[in-house]
Amino acid sequence: MKSGICIVIMTATTLTAVCGCFNPEKYTLEIDIEGKGEIVLSPTGGRYDSGTTVTVTAVPEAGWCLHSWSFDATNKTATVIVNSGPIDVGQICLDELSHELKIMEDTRVQAVFMEQDRNDHGKPEIVFDEVPAWGSTEDLTGKTLHVTPQDYRVALAIYTSNWFNKPFWTQKTLIIRDDGTWSGDITTGTGDQYATKIFAALVPKDYVPPTLNNTAVLPVELLENAVAFCQVRRTASNDVVNVFHLSLNQEGEGGVSLNPPGGHYDEGGTVTLTATPGPGWRFDHYAGAIEDTQNPATIVMDENKTVTAVFAESIPRYNLDVSIEGKGVVTLDPPGGHYDEGGTVTLTATPGPGWRFD
Repeated sequence: MKSGICIVIMTATTLTAVCGCFNPEKYTLEIDIEGKGEIVLSPTGGRYDSGTTVTVTAVPEAGWCLHSWSFDATNKTATVIVNSGPIDVGQICLDELSHELKIMEDTRVQAVFMEQDRNDHGKPEIVFDEVPAWGSTEDLTGKTLHVTPQDYRVALAIYTSNWFNKPFWTQKTLIIRDDGTWSGDITTGTGDQYATKIFAALVPKDYVPPTLNNTAVLPVELLENAVAFCQVRRTASNDVVNVFHLSLNQEGEGGVSLNPPGGHYDEGGTVTLTATPGPGWRFDHYAGAIEDTQNPATIVMDENKTVTAVFAESIPRYNLDVSIEGKGVVTLDPPGGHYDEGGTVTLTATPGPGWRFD
């Protein structure tokens, strides 16, 4: 039951009673959470004087978002649905939502958080958070994006100059945490101070990476089975530079040469691709990271890229040989003497002086 305060005012001649002028009631604001997240109240406390305005903010944890919330007062629930279906990052799914609530009675606030489906948006990625200094004992840390962590592992390799700049594994099967983060040991004793490059691949959990003994470059099999990979190198001035891989595919008969060669390039590097068709084939176009019919073509390396060279079978070509008896000339239209199968050629015979075409 609510009660008021009665104020009695006394003077020399009067006694006046004034009741019900103030209401000292305080009300409780309860919070209820489903999923992973929190509700932040401002001002804090949870008990407020009647009429106080409280800002209520729903804040989900990483990988979660606000699905719905409700404000329940006097047994009536007002529900705000942010998303009524399964959550994925391509749908409306709020990272944070605030609401001003005027407290006039005991009130309950409920927020429902749902986990985002990281498989339905974007291509898989693996990135380094920070590269520790060579020779340190700190772990390399990173994260994965757009994959279910339990389904993948991280394979971690390092190059060192005292191993003739060949890659070797430091860890093949790093487990990825539920939030997508991972960390790996790159300590290799005294070799750390000579390290030149780090490579990390995101591979299916059941895939066994190949051995790297006496391997000068990373095996093609590894790059083909990795759903994502990342490389960095240290410069002579100890700066960290991203290194990206250019993968080549082809359709039809032919090949592609790279200038500069190698397939691994510093960020911002320019590569020229030259397609050479096989016998009986012709270059048609590039597809993938380059969409062009020009050959040679150039590409700037700002991420890992794949280019496909498409070759088409050439139309058979034939020679047209012309011989002359007597004196005169024969012209061909079109000229040249080499023509595609099915082509039409006009021959014009022009006799010499005193001669006629027979």
